[in-house]
Amino acid sequence: MTRADLLALAERAEQAEGADRELDVEIHLLIGRPVGTQVDDDGCEYQALASIPEYSASLDAALSLVPDGQDWCLSQGDREQAIASMSPTNSFADVCVTAATPALALVAAALRARAEEAKDGE
Repeated sequence: MTRADLLALAERAEQAEGADRELDVEIHLLIGRPVGTQVDDDGCEYQALASIPEYSASLDAALSLVPDGQDWCLSQGDREQAIASMSPTNSFADVCVTAATPALALVAAALRARAEEAKDGE
């Protein structure tokens, strides 16, 4: 997971107009969380992508992306915007983003906070 990858996904979350299952899967895989497997009737094993949390649709799932020890705030902008901010560890600048929904705003802010803590190439 590189800083650039995290920032690219954060930007996608900020630009999304609503829940995005493809974005959820990419986030999950990028941050290295395990994906369960299932076996079909023929005995073939496959990844159970349905088990991946809906980060872009659920505040609870989005909260699981917030780095440990982060202070965060979520508020409503105008009727079509949500604002999320957090204070990354070892950073003098707060992360503040706007997005179409509260879950997307929290996802974007959490990814940007993770990017502040990531070293390129990790």
